This record gives sequence, structure tokens and C-alpha cells, in this order.
Amino acid sequence: EAKCSYALLAAMVSHGVDTAADGSYTDALTRDPALVALAGRVTVAGDPAVSDTAAELVVTLAGGRRVALSHDLAAPVPHDVLTAGLRAKACALLGAAEGDRLWGAVEELGRLRAGDLGALLAG
Repeated sequence: EAKCSYALLAAMVSHGVDTAADGSYTDALTRDPALVALAGRVTVAGDPAVSDTAAELVVTLAGGRRVALSHDLAAPVPHDVLTAGLRAKACALLGAAEGDRLWGAVEELGRLRAGDLGALLAG
């Protein structure tokens, strides 16, 4: 339920919850009073003018000031930013040691022999 709720995801991000880690998505999280209260103040509306890979966000602050943000998954990402994000995701999903081991293997793929790759995949 939590992963499918844009309102709850927005609340999680604003409260610093690691949305990359599967372990963050618990039943208790969906009942957290602070997250539920903030999620209740989020309005989500589709806009046919915004592409399927993009999102636009307008945050209205308590004083009335509005802050607009946007992101498009199809937009080019600098290599170092993409690398850092993918490595962080691997570590969040697999644990730091296994994520780092996997990332090291990915960096070596072009230099591995078939037997080395087989051993790596076998664990």
C-alpha cells in the first residue's frame, strides 16, 4: 500500500524515510501519525500535459509561499550521479556488504572471463 500512495511517499520523503530500502515499507509506517497527517494534506492530480516519465510538484508552505519542482526520469543524468544512485539502491536493497560486492562486480564486467562471471553469479 505504501509504495503505491504518492501522498504517503511524499510524507515519507519529507520525514527522511529511506524510500530506497524495502525494509522501510512496514504496516507500522502506514499508521505513523505524523506521516498519515502529512499524507492527508497532499493532493495528487494527473495532468495529460506532463509526460509519463515526469512529475511536477508544487509545495505550498505554511506562510503561503509556493515552491515548484519537477523531475523527468528520461532526462540525462551525469554519470557520477547515476553511479552513486545505483550503488546506494543496491546497498539499500541488499545490505552494504552485498551491495558493494555486486557493484564491484558490475564495474569489472568488461574484464571478467566467462568462468569468473559464473562464479560471481553462483555467489
